[in-house]
Amino acid sequence: MVSMKIVEEPSSYGLNSYNFASHTTDDKKLKMRIQPSNFSGPAHLKRLYGKCFSKEMNEYRYELCPFFNVTQHEQSYRWNPFSGVLGVWQEWEIENNTFTAMEMREGEKCGDIHRTVKVIFVCGDKHDIVNVTEPSTCNYHMRFISPYVCHRDSMLVYPTLSEELQGAWDELEGELYREELTQKGYKKQLRKIFEKAGYYIPQEEKKLLSEQAVKREEEEKKEENGQFDTLLKCTEEYRKLKKEIEGLRTLLAVKESKDATDVLSGNSTSESTQTKKSKRKRVQKSYPDKNNTDEDKIRTINKFESECHNSIEIPCYLLVSSLQKNTYTVPIRPNLMPEQTPTKPQASDQSSLKALENLMTEFFDGRTSNERKRNIEEILNNFTQTRDAWQHCLYYLANTHNEYVMMFCMTAIESLINKQWVGFDGQHKLEIRSTLNRFLLEHHNRVPTYIRNKLVKLVVDIGRIDWPHFYPDFFSSILQLAQQPETAVLGIILLHTSSAELASPREDLSMARKEELQRLLLGQVPTILSLLSNILESVLEKHRHLVAATPPPSPTSGEDGSTRRRSSSVMLNMFKSPSCRIPLEALPPLDVESQNLCCLALKCLAQYFSWIPLSSMITPSLLSTVFHFAGFGCEIRKSSTSVNSNFSTNTQVLGNLAMNCINELLSKNCVPVEFEDYLLQMFQQTFYLLQKLTKDSRTNSTGNRLSEIDESYVEKFTDFLKLFVGIHLKRFESNPQFPVLEFLALLLKYTFRQPTNEGFYNCLDTWNTFLDYLDDKLKDRSTNSAAIVARYQEALLSLVSNMLHKLQFRYNQSQLEELDDEVLDDDNETEWQTFLCQSLEIVAKVAEIYTAETFRLLYEPFREHLDIYLGLDQFVRNNAQGRHLTITAENECRKLHCSLRDLASLLQALGRLAEHFIGEKFLERFTDGTMLLERLVNTVVYGSKSQLFNVTSTIQNVLHTDFVGVHAQAISSIQAFAHWLSQFYSETHKVNLDKDKFASLISTLLDSIVPMFSKEIPEKIVHSSAHLLLSITTTVRPQFLLHLSSTQTLCKHASQGAYVELTMEVQLLVYRALSHSLILPWPNVADADQNWTSRAEDHQAFVRQIARHFLQLSNPRALAANKGLLEEAKSVIKRTLQIFEDWIENVAGEVVKSKQICYRSLQEVIEVALAVFPVYLHQPDVVDSLMSFFLSLFQGLRVQMGVPFAEQTIQTFMTLFTQEQLAESICHESSAAHKVVEKFLKILELIVQEPGSAFKAFLPNVISICMDQIYPIIAQRPSPDIKQSLYRLVHELIMNNWRYFFKGSVLKTLHSQSPQNGNGDVQNAQQFTAIMQSYGQSFLQPDLAVFKQNLESLETLNAKWKLYQKPIFREVMLLQFLNVLVQVLVHKSHDLLHEEIVVTVHNMASADFSRFYAEFLPHFVSSCEGLDANQRNILVRNFKVDKDLPSFTQNVNRFVNDLRYYRLINSSLPEGSVTF
Repeated sequence: MVSMKIVEEPSSYGLNSYNFASHTTDDKKLKMRIQPSNFSGPAHLKRLYGKCFSKEMNEYRYELCPFFNVTQHEQSYRWNPFSGVLGVWQEWEIENNTFTAMEMREGEKCGDIHRTVKVIFVCGDKHDIVNVTEPSTCNYHMRFISPYVCHRDSMLVYPTLSEELQGAWDELEGELYREELTQKGYKKQLRKIFEKAGYYIPQEEKKLLSEQAVKREEEEKKEENGQFDTLLKCTEEYRKLKKEIEGLRTLLAVKESKDATDVLSGNSTSESTQTKKSKRKRVQKSYPDKNNTDEDKIRTINKFESECHNSIEIPCYLLVSSLQKNTYTVPIRPNLMPEQTPTKPQASDQSSLKALENLMTEFFDGRTSNERKRNIEEILNNFTQTRDAWQHCLYYLANTHNEYVMMFCMTAIESLINKQWVGFDGQHKLEIRSTLNRFLLEHHNRVPTYIRNKLVKLVVDIGRIDWPHFYPDFFSSILQLAQQPETAVLGIILLHTSSAELASPREDLSMARKEELQRLLLGQVPTILSLLSNILESVLEKHRHLVAATPPPSPTSGEDGSTRRRSSSVMLNMFKSPSCRIPLEALPPLDVESQNLCCLALKCLAQYFSWIPLSSMITPSLLSTVFHFAGFGCEIRKSSTSVNSNFSTNTQVLGNLAMNCINELLSKNCVPVEFEDYLLQMFQQTFYLLQKLTKDSRTNSTGNRLSEIDESYVEKFTDFLKLFVGIHLKRFESNPQFPVLEFLALLLKYTFRQPTNEGFYNCLDTWNTFLDYLDDKLKDRSTNSAAIVARYQEALLSLVSNMLHKLQFRYNQSQLEELDDEVLDDDNETEWQTFLCQSLEIVAKVAEIYTAETFRLLYEPFREHLDIYLGLDQFVRNNAQGRHLTITAENECRKLHCSLRDLASLLQALGRLAEHFIGEKFLERFTDGTMLLERLVNTVVYGSKSQLFNVTSTIQNVLHTDFVGVHAQAISSIQAFAHWLSQFYSETHKVNLDKDKFASLISTLLDSIVPMFSKEIPEKIVHSSAHLLLSITTTVRPQFLLHLSSTQTLCKHASQGAYVELTMEVQLLVYRALSHSLILPWPNVADADQNWTSRAEDHQAFVRQIARHFLQLSNPRALAANKGLLEEAKSVIKRTLQIFEDWIENVAGEVVKSKQICYRSLQEVIEVALAVFPVYLHQPDVVDSLMSFFLSLFQGLRVQMGVPFAEQTIQTFMTLFTQEQLAESICHESSAAHKVVEKFLKILELIVQEPGSAFKAFLPNVISICMDQIYPIIAQRPSPDIKQSLYRLVHELIMNNWRYFFKGSVLKTLHSQSPQNGNGDVQNAQQFTAIMQSYGQSFLQPDLAVFKQNLESLETLNAKWKLYQKPIFREVMLLQFLNVLVQVLVHKSHDLLHEEIVVTVHNMASADFSRFYAEFLPHFVSSCEGLDANQRNILVRNFKVDKDLPSFTQNVNRFVNDLRYYRLINSSLPEGSVTF
């Protein structure tokens, strides 16, 4: 037997990886505060009623039982994991005639509230919980996918209502339309309808349910405390208690009461009586008195029973409480030294072990209540706090078969090792170490894996602290174990765990010890790698005789001649690479034991590769062995049944693990020169694997081998390719030994054989990286661009061809139809849109290099599909029901559907090429551009004229969507060419280009899109038309635009309000386009010929027409007096100001003349807005619209406003926003109120940024508003609302008004001669100090965003104005700021900003390094609690006097780590410990 020392496991081992899910509390045993509501909602969802769905996420198991409840179970291995009800089914959430979510309320209590869950339904191919979030404390959002909600009408509310309620809703809609009801009244009446339908619970009923739940909880609490209102309840409690006591009888060694007394008290015969009493008092916690005999207890129970049944005069709860107050103690093993270990267990040892086993079994019993679990946990915690608990744990560990007891004992020992080991007795350390080693050696192959791993972790934990000084043979013992066949598995696990625990130790070690461990472990790495390599090679050698004598097949095996003929020349030559001369050996079958050993060895290798540097320690032999095992992943998945059960059929896992090792090496960006040859060898070996993966398969119909290979292996291999291209390609691309073209050919084949979309996207990421690299290389003037373009042309154009083939429905319909095109993801894209965008991104990047060639590849299929679309008129016939498509054959309809989808995709692809037709290439590619634009315009004209989206067909739902898609995409593609049209227009003034052709294009285009602005037109087409109109008026801006009849018609309709029924987004686009057509300058036209006067008058008239209803509100008194008008005017104010706000924001970057015209046109609107402001001051939603308008005005037209009017506006705001008004807005619950304050602060921010002196008079008031009115309210609020806006304002105030606080050099000299100067060079010191104090307070708050913002603010002020050098900061505030920031580092409260905080600390310290080291550091250390004098001296001494940032950063990190380490070990020392 090998002597060995004790080691630990990585965090994935032991208790943390053991799943106790099967032992959690049964949901049905959990209590609900209230009963769930009855089923309601869509009838098809009733199929979910009575079913439950669970999901494990983030250490919790969530279970949803639709129309019943949602529960949560903590998958933690504390003794009291949370299991509880998160919410009970109550009612629906309904928005826009749609059931959007199930409301689950009244869950377990969480502070002062009860947990709630909103279950949001999402379309999916199965029933499953996909995500659970917690937007606010104890308020959960759960996303539940189901095929039952995929139909677009599946969750509509109206169809589910009875005829009576549908009629009531119709009547309600009519009243709203006739304006007989306000919007608020409408919502109130609609809620009543939903309440009658059972979709909502009335407020009164909610209140009643809550009150009943509270009353029921109070009654249950009384019962738990032994207080009963009836004899029946008293009897039930008596029976429960009797059953519990009977259980205790089996746990306690009553007959050995004398021995048990000594054992449980922990006393020896020499101890005093007083010591015995004190020890007994510590241990006696939860059980009836140990000195009672069976007869005593029986008499007590009988008396209780008698009095409970025969007398109601004695309060029952008193009898129960008296019985509960008696205590029994648990027998515990005596304190024995190793040499005193008895050969035969004592009765008390056996009985206490039995008691512990029963307690642990009860704890993990699903029927045990949470309250009882807490009681058991308290008992166990009390036991582990006793001084000799470790000795009992060693005994229990060696003598139990109960896995729960084993884990409990090892957890107790782990706590001792991690917290008390340094000050522990040497003999006791030796006993623990030897016992654990012995137990591990004897039982490692018999105990469950998680028990073994936990034992391993304990061993490594001891080595982490003692090796090599007090545990010299720790690592040599591990290596010896790994070298022996019978213990190799254990040795490898110990090596793996040692790497995880020693290479990156936790913070319970000093920094010096961490560095020492890393150095020691690195010294062992060559031996470890050699050992692991030998293990892997020996396994292959052992099984090599099982490989058939036939050599491995050629990589082209399985491909017939036709397949090879279809490939490009690059593909034909790809197998001639040097990689084919380095074939890997054929792979032998492995027995199960050998496979398990190899799995552990590869995992261990990956762990070491993750942190060791690339060097000669990693030998070519080791790399070849790892690649050999990577070949196992290329094997086709086999059936789980096998003729010979001695051999594994799942060797793909070896390939996965080997690829992990390879990717760990490849992810290192820093590659020594001597290691580059090794990398080249790796890539050459990769060719063999890539060829094998892309070889045709004979075992499936598609011939795609990748679909038969384990998905995780394919994913890891793709990661390898991404790492190679992203990090290492630049090293080898020009290396003659690296066949880059053949590599690209293989990558191409690998990409388009991906069996999943995610795999395909990952491969596209690799191509994106390569194309970016190529683009950067072509921009480098030192490279031969022409040679590079010629070299890669065939490969990249082949990529485009394959991409176009993959995204067309006529070639790939079955796969593309599976992509969802309705449900939006987090990026607001459907699955189909994601696929198309990713694919076209590759096409667009190739087009940057090969524009003409890519255009030709796109244009041919585009022209073919377009001809089909433009010829559909011949198949449209008029009948009584309207226009109908005569194509009815299923096959023809399918072909038409595919053609229309492909046409839309190709239109989008051509739009992506627009940027390559402008600039220097405009004239060169003018012919192609003109040809394409004419085709696009004809497509839009045809679509607008034929309106095929109104034509009925046999597959109406499908073709309608296709027709809309083609029309909308054609319009969008022309919009993408807006800059080409602009350059075309400019060139007509410079060269002899056809002006009439351009004018015809624009007029034809406008004639086609203006009629599309109608509510009868599909929204997608309207939206695209509005964007194109805006692009024409903003980007192209032809001079003749206003004279076109279509433009004049559009302007007339817009002025008359004809477009109010369109969406607000479309209205904004149309109004902005018309405004721009009037005020933006015409290109290539002299200023004198711009006709500004006439255009300004037209613009002013246009504004008056749009704002005519708003301008009627100019009398605020009349408005305030008329309540009806006051309410009606709200929508007018919001809509009007939204339009003009949009104008201002988009004209802000234009020429001065355009901004002047815009401001003059809006002057009346501005005055009315200022007048109605006080009227709506207490209505946040309206004030929010007003503030948004004025904010845009100050941002975009501040110069045009002029100083007097700006001052008047600011003064008005300051008068209205009193301290009371600001407090009301800040404390208001609505987000609109907070936005009002934030926008007010933003306006003030713009004012303080003004460089001149015009607004300097406002500075004192601005500071007062910030520091006296707003800051005191928000300072202690946990919510970050408004804080960021306030601190941004304060920062800009100081940044742009530094002289307000600190005089210039001349003034400073004059001021220094004055005898009244008491603050150095600072003035307004009180205000400056208040601002700096608010900064300091923000660093004590938990919000990360505010902390980061203010940290950057201080650094910016210091960089520009030398803030830290100013006397008032250096002498008064510097040490306070340093103290706060270093405390933050020590407490790790904002660890994500660790680097930024250290940089700030360094910059502050650099203001006075001598003071930092001589005054701050000693004072800070002396003020730290939990340290002794020696530790304080060590901390100060180890902080070296370095002034450069890298050294200072290293010193700070060491200081923080060691301080936390000292606190940890000091807090963990047992009572009475002596430190030296």
